[in-house]
Amino acid sequence: MLRACVVALVLAAAAGDKRHTKSFLLPEKERYHLGPLLKALDRLGVEEVEGSSAKSWKMAKRTTDFDLVWSYEYTQLSSLGPLERRHKVNHLPGSYVLVSKGQVYETQLRLQDLHGRYDFNFIPAQYRLPQDVDQFSAAFRERRESAATKDDDPDYNKRWLLKSQSHRGVRFFSGLEDLASHMNSNDMVTHCIEPLLISGHKFDMGLYVAVTSLDPLRIYIYHNTLLRMCKLPYPASLDNTADLESYVVDDYLPPWEMPALKALYSEIPSPTNEGTSHFEVLKHHLESIGIDPDKFQRELYGDVVKIITGNRRHFMQAERAFRRQHQQPHDALGNFFEMYRFDFMVEDTGKPWLMEVNQSPNLAPKYFESGTDAAMKDTIIHDLLHMVGITAPGDPLITPPQLTPAECATKCDDKSAVWETVCWHCDGWFAPDVADTLFESATEYARRGKYKLVFPTPENDFAQFLEDGPTPNDDALVAYLASFGSNPAADRTIMLDNVALCTNRGHCSRHGDCINGACVCDIGFEGATCYVPTGQRRDEDKPELHPANLRIAQNEPLYSRATVFGLFVVVIGLAGALAYANRAYLKKASSKEQ
Repeated sequence: MLRACVVALVLAAAAGDKRHTKSFLLPEKERYHLGPLLKALDRLGVEEVEGSSAKSWKMAKRTTDFDLVWSYEYTQLSSLGPLERRHKVNHLPGSYVLVSKGQVYETQLRLQDLHGRYDFNFIPAQYRLPQDVDQFSAAFRERRESAATKDDDPDYNKRWLLKSQSHRGVRFFSGLEDLASHMNSNDMVTHCIEPLLISGHKFDMGLYVAVTSLDPLRIYIYHNTLLRMCKLPYPASLDNTADLESYVVDDYLPPWEMPALKALYSEIPSPTNEGTSHFEVLKHHLESIGIDPDKFQRELYGDVVKIITGNRRHFMQAERAFRRQHQQPHDALGNFFEMYRFDFMVEDTGKPWLMEVNQSPNLAPKYFESGTDAAMKDTIIHDLLHMVGITAPGDPLITPPQLTPAECATKCDDKSAVWETVCWHCDGWFAPDVADTLFESATEYARRGKYKLVFPTPENDFAQFLEDGPTPNDDALVAYLASFGSNPAADRTIMLDNVALCTNRGHCSRHGDCINGACVCDIGFEGATCYVPTGQRRDEDKPELHPANLRIAQNEPLYSRATVFGLFVVVIGLAGALAYANRAYLKKASSKEQ
């Protein structure tokens, strides 16, 4: 018995050595624009790593001390130490193909060559001077000769914007006779889209896009959008005499102050509530002026998905090159994720045009006298981090359930019922690594909050744009999503029947307890992971949960190392006392017999 006690205590002490507190590394000292990020990390119970080099890339070598790396600039890949499967880094290697202004248009041209212009014609024509002078001259003449115009605007649909590389700002390109002054400039000239106006103002919209995995490729878009109105009305005659604030979005007005949109807001955004969805307001307005809102959303989301799926091979090659060059301990992809903001402008025909892709979009809230987008910015980053999942080394692992061969034979004969997670490891279903990856995808999907999964889809839309085709992991996730539509027995609201979604309170957004693998939410919160506030007043004397016969996951080790050591001393002392008493008893009994 004594030996068993000692073994148990040694094992408990070993378990206590693993860090249970989630930690993040933010290797930049400037943080004025990262308030929502730091707030979300605090809400999720993730603490900043400590040390003399904590706010620099020097700390990145000590990967045992943190679980998340978040940087505003590009990740210094050469600074990263060995990454375990749990580590998350917030920039995909190779993102320049999307976020570099000149490169993203080159990417569209490459994809046009592969798939045709019909599917890849959503970025306005761009040319770099002087190297593209011949192509630009031809495009300029063609548009001058063939583009439709308006009686009150002879330059309608024939304007070009010159974006200077030497200083911030844009101006209109006056004509080919002006080319000589730009032959050594490296300036960018781009076709000027004729904008749709709302209450006489030009606007743009920003979609927050999360790429959480490359294999399988998973793309999410936040349900709401950033909607920014130019500060000044759009001029009747647009040329270099027009005020920049009438056609360039910099300082801007909120959409709920526009006369055409004001009545569509049932709730103005506030510091604590997103208010009415800007995206839904915009779609209602589009419908009122004869533009199909469903077609508009399909086109908008489709443009995002196509440009990312068309670059999946590039992203995978970039990550694998990093792993080889820096001798990472495992080859599996999955440490890197990214949140972009895709900025679109809407043409007066209703067609969305992608203007640029922002890496590390500014999440600092914008305050107006009438309202603020603070709550939306807070939720965007909170739901992203919760969905990606931050795990400490000492956190219990969530593993997919497994059946015995006999149970597989009786319960898993219908291989179309992929929603039956317990069957994934049965013979004839998925390879073990595919089943494990599918489980990670499914649990992430259950934590998605207000993000919408736009790729993959149950119908396998856009898969034709994956250069190397779908992987087994892609196919498995599509089958899982499709099974909820084709199998009437599947409960679409549960998604993960009988599967442990949590192991600690952190997995329940810190607003609920993890009991038997499921979140039991605190009063005032609801949802599979307790991320939705109900507005109900929380009762200080909420009912006590009785954990008899329940498996309750712990956030921290059950006993600290000091407690374990104390128990060890007590057990040794009790064992010694017992041995001494037993020896005295035997001696006394022996003397009586004599």
